[in-house]
Amino acid sequence: MLALHGISVFIMWFTTLFCAAVLTATTIANPIYATNGTNTTYVGPESGHLVIVGGNLQSESIYQRIISLAGGPNASIVVVPTAGGEDTYDQNFTTAVAFRKYGANNVTVLHTYDPAVADTDEFIAPLLGAKGIFFGGGRQWRLVDAYAGTKTEVAFQAVLDAGGVISGSSAGASIIGSFLARGDTANNTIMIGRSLIML
Repeated sequence: MLALHGISVFIMWFTTLFCAAVLTATTIANPIYATNGTNTTYVGPESGHLVIVGGNLQSESIYQRIISLAGGPNASIVVVPTAGGEDTYDQNFTTAVAFRKYGANNVTVLHTYDPAVADTDEFIAPLLGAKGIFFGGGRQWRLVDAYAGTKTEVAFQAVLDAGGVISGSSAGASIIGSFLARGDTANNTIMIGRSLIML
């Protein structure tokens, strides 16, 4: 008999962070009314904005849309590259550089893999005044491992609740969803791999 170990863990993380995952790249949620006109149902957050990019974000107009929704060039935007898996990231992470290139004057890169660090007031300080957050690409489970259940996750939600913009590309887009398939940690082409199954 096979004992399955950690396969295809479906994570209902960020369920409180976002109300829906199925939005197009730059669509901002609009009300959808029932045919009788009395029922108001929203797809997306009750406040704030989502900008969800399928991957490989290179469009100047999308960067500028995020900047605009955050409040303009002087709005604080936090870039979270954690999904990428590099050992460290500095303030010159490529997405932060792109935001600056396209007009954002106040961009901060925020990163840790350690949930204990993510649960500190010092770490979340840049998020307290943020009007926009951008999650970079990579593997979304790295974001879950680092931030789920921490003060950082609460601070992400607070930016959206305050009317800010949450955005992301590739894994940074899928993390915005309510349901996530973790997949095999060996690479990004295997959902359930040998490393996850014990005989």
